[in-house]
Amino acid sequence: MDTNTLNIVAAVIVAVVVGILIGWLVFSRRQNVTIERPTLNGAPPTPTLRREPQVPFTPLKRNIVEELKHFNPPVSDKIIEDPDNLMNIKGIGPRLAKTLYDMGIGHYSTIAAWTPEDIHRIDSVLGPFSGRIEKDQWVEQAKFLAANDLEGFKARFGKLGTDLS
Repeated sequence: MDTNTLNIVAAVIVAVVVGILIGWLVFSRRQNVTIERPTLNGAPPTPTLRREPQVPFTPLKRNIVEELKHFNPPVSDKIIEDPDNLMNIKGIGPRLAKTLYDMGIGHYSTIAAWTPEDIHRIDSVLGPFSGRIEKDQWVEQAKFLAANDLEGFKARFGKLGTDLS
């Protein structure tokens, strides 16, 4: 054998020995420790249940229903005759639709005609739903729906909010 081959064999042997030593040091320090809880009269131990601390219920600081009683909608359609299905607007679910109906807002044309001041005023009483008008683009959606332009609506926003297909 020439010296290059001997050097390679020696290096491999040294690497194997070092690997075995490192493995022995790492794995020999592991200990399997089993902790058994004491039992009464040989009965199996009962599991200990950890309870999370109870958070006391705190009512909302704002009473949205009271605020809605004093709300003046942008149009005077307090009694909504033949209301539109506001849940066709993406971002309006059953609870939000009921809130809008209670405020006297029940037609796409009403929402389509909102000014920035109307949006700000209505948004201020929506409580947990505030910010949804602009985020979900209700006014733009309502313009398509008020004009009965379903194809334009679907091209811009996808299927209607109440489509289940």
